[in-house]
Amino acid sequence: MYFFNYRGAGMIKRFVILILFPILVFLLASPVYAQVPPETKFTCIVLGAGGGIEDDNLSCFLIAEKDSSDFICLDAGSLYSGIKKAESAGLFNEILIPENSGLLKSAAILQNNVKAYLISHAHLDHISGLVQASPSDTQKTIYGSSATINFIKDNIFNWQIWPNFADEGSEFQLKKYHYQVVEPNVEFQVTGTSFTAKSFTVSHQEPYTSTAFLIGNNGNFILYICDTGPDAIEKTKNLNTIWENISTLVASKKLHAIFMECSYPDPRKANELFGHLSPVWMISELTNLEGICAKNGFHQALQGLNVIVTGIKPGIKSGETSVELIKKQLSESNNPGINFIIPLQGERIDF
Repeated sequence: MYFFNYRGAGMIKRFVILILFPILVFLLASPVYAQVPPETKFTCIVLGAGGGIEDDNLSCFLIAEKDSSDFICLDAGSLYSGIKKAESAGLFNEILIPENSGLLKSAAILQNNVKAYLISHAHLDHISGLVQASPSDTQKTIYGSSATINFIKDNIFNWQIWPNFADEGSEFQLKKYHYQVVEPNVEFQVTGTSFTAKSFTVSHQEPYTSTAFLIGNNGNFILYICDTGPDAIEKTKNLNTIWENISTLVASKKLHAIFMECSYPDPRKANELFGHLSPVWMISELTNLEGICAKNGFHQALQGLNVIVTGIKPGIKSGETSVELIKKQLSESNNPGINFIIPLQGERIDF
């Protein structure tokens, strides 16, 4: 009996080594099993997701650390109206305000929970909500490139288009907002938050530029790329520079999402993109990122990566909508296995 057990154990051991172990190695090496979804670290409240003619649904995203209600605001096209829609959808139910504050909850969130503004560029569809909300806002910092800050300072808060709610520029300065110029590829702390950010220059129809922000929190990151044209059309290497900078974050699953604008469905002539992307160019740029990851030894690195598709211009023609077309076209060309997300205004996204 003892001999039988010993012999049986040996047979089981050989079976495990010769049969089960190679299968286990294969499964662990398989991309299906190797791509483990990263733990949720961020919350996004979509205050505005689109672009173009819908002036009540323009680019504006609140970003918070998971389980926090302290937000940074990425662009501010539809700010207060977006807060009200998100509140109506129950997305701020966990935020309590003092009963004696005398404020509407939406106003309290604007004043107390939105901590800072990171502005990609000064086109109206990215700043109009900030301008409109400024009389009822509280003291905050506006972060942007020197060009973005100068456009806002000289052309908006100048007592001609709008009162000067900032601490620089035309007299009299109401000193509600502080301008902070960010330098490309230099990390900075976002005041009043646990977030850091690093800016990159992108081309929004040369010579006009926009700013991308790499947002960090405790070793986890998101990338916000707003209006930009593809490198091949803009004749730059701006996006390629970003891909080189983030490839290791993508491979290590420390980059939890890329926000990326895609204004028009295909087909779209190159000279009619006006510094924007369409699905074919979005896929092209993300394929470039995948190639850089592979060159660095990280294969299939984009599989499961969250790419949040922003700035879709709704169009004014009847028939299939731009959103439907772009969703279908991205899906048909999605060889890298990206998790494309088309956000809706008043929606919460955790990633």
